[in-house]
Amino acid sequence: MNRKAMISIIVPVYNAAEYLTDCIESILGQKDQNIEIILVNDGSGDESGSICRTYKKADSRIKYIEIENSGVSAARNIGMERASGEWVCFADYVSMQSILCGKPWMNLQTQFIVII
Repeated sequence: MNRKAMISIIVPVYNAAEYLTDCIESILGQKDQNIEIILVNDGSGDESGSICRTYKKADSRIKYIEIENSGVSAARNIGMERASGEWVCFADYVSMQSILCGKPWMNLQTQFIVII
């Protein structure tokens, strides 16, 4: 049996409402659909939480976690604790230049940041 490894994509979120939808849509649009997206809201004061909850309701591959503002490293660590994929990578809404230029976020089959 040739099973593809699942990829956990952790997205730390802090006051990201302006770009968050584009970030999530870019990840959901990847060729590899064997993914889980872990959105970790790091105490946002904007509409980021509402956006995350909407996506969580719409797609079973999305997990949503809310924490008090603790910084991006804490958000990533909490996401890693909840990850169930064989591969883990990070995405963030700040790195939207390639998305805004019409390019996909990354080719998940060939690139990664952290392996656990």
